[in-house]
Amino acid sequence: MKKTSFCTLFLLLFAFFLPLSIQANSAEPPGLVIIVNNPPDDLTLSLQFDDAEAELVSERKAWEGYYQFYYHKVGNDLTDIDFSHAKLIVSSAEFNFSCNLPDTVFHRYNNLVTLDLKTQTIQEGKSKLRTALLVILRVSLTLVIEGIVFYLFGYRKLKSWITFFIVNLLTQGFVNVSLSTSMINDHIIITYQMLEFLVLVLEMIPFMIIINEHRRRRTFGYVVSANLMSLVFGALILMFLPI
Repeated sequence: MKKTSFCTLFLLLFAFFLPLSIQANSAEPPGLVIIVNNPPDDLTLSLQFDDAEAELVSERKAWEGYYQFYYHKVGNDLTDIDFSHAKLIVSSAEFNFSCNLPDTVFHRYNNLVTLDLKTQTIQEGKSKLRTALLVILRVSLTLVIEGIVFYLFGYRKLKSWITFFIVNLLTQGFVNVSLSTSMINDHIIITYQMLEFLVLVLEMIPFMIIINEHRRRRTFGYVVSANLMSLVFGALILMFLPI
């Protein structure tokens, strides 16, 4: 690898790890996220406590709805509120019912549950099948994007493509499995950016060592370009598809 390639990689690493003083909003307060599959447009969810009620803020991504609640919505003093007896109120033109939340829902800083409108039941966490399918979908889309870049950089040999698939399946699998364990909120984009930079560094090593179809300078350029494309399109995927 030429000196310019080493210098570029060094500068990327230096910029990432350089400590900087910045101003930013603090982390979001503790709360609860409820996932609903194909919710009606007029669906509203509220939490009813002993003497207070709070409507959840809704957000939709593709076929899923996310209903978010933060503790501060019911006041600054939480000592008098019994969260263990909270009841979920579901209301729409088609659905009108209430159900109790699992006893352990408010035991953690951030909590996530899934509401099944058909059975009118709640389960903690996310379905494992749902998580697996979404990971496969995101990894597949990323492979298509980076595969197009790989082809445009002129790689045609079978050895190069086998390396491409093995390395990307491992790295993108790691990224997307990690994302699937994160809470559904705006901070997941920051987590994704950090993971993608780590992937850039990890992919550089096997690609530079194993692939010799073209000069190393081209391979270096591919890895940087592909991961930049993946970073942009991956962020769009996170914005519009369920996590």
